[in-house]
Amino acid sequence: MSWSLLIELIGTVAFAVSGALIGLKKDTDLLGVICLGVITATGGGMMRDIFMGVFPPIAFVKPIYVSCATITTIVVFVFAKYQLDAKERFPRKLYNDLLFYMDSLGLGIFTVMGVIAAMNRFSFNNAFFCIFSGVTTGVGGGLIRDVIVDRLPDIFTKHIYAVASIVGAILTYYLLCYTSAINAMVLGTAVVVIIRSLSRKYQWNLPKIENYEQRHKKCEK
Repeated sequence: MSWSLLIELIGTVAFAVSGALIGLKKDTDLLGVICLGVITATGGGMMRDIFMGVFPPIAFVKPIYVSCATITTIVVFVFAKYQLDAKERFPRKLYNDLLFYMDSLGLGIFTVMGVIAAMNRFSFNNAFFCIFSGVTTGVGGGLIRDVIVDRLPDIFTKHIYAVASIVGAILTYYLLCYTSAINAMVLGTAVVVIIRSLSRKYQWNLPKIENYEQRHKKCEK
């Protein structure tokens, strides 16, 4: 098994866990949990492949990704069911931490893999598209997942989500000019996870206008 495939599968598991946890929180059944896990794990890659003109997307050609995501979500579902049957309360903090770090790890891994996929196709000739491909691959699955469950996507709301992906994509692109692919993957992923962790700890967010609609109505009066 190549390093790139191993890293992709780790990212697939991470995003599948993230999607499954959202499914459990939204009270979906087993099929719903599986679908959300698979969509979160493969949605970004499918969006990237469509942008690059790869048809059908790799997720449909190599079933290992869908299979890995499916197995992961079933394990999460069974564990949650066993815990409830045993009348054990899953700590909310642990749930939130697991969701956060699995989502962050998946974001980092798929960001760097998206950059590498675009570079393999277009070489270094199109920096913008390589970085765009990385960000799309990183945030695409979570974006689709959040839209399906009627949840405002994290990329628009909190913890420097898309910004972390952009920084990781840029860093990965330029690291590949000077170091090996595996080093670029590890460092790019680490930077994304670190940025998200720091943003969570110190509550870093992009500027926004709190309660804009209510304040706007008051101004009209």
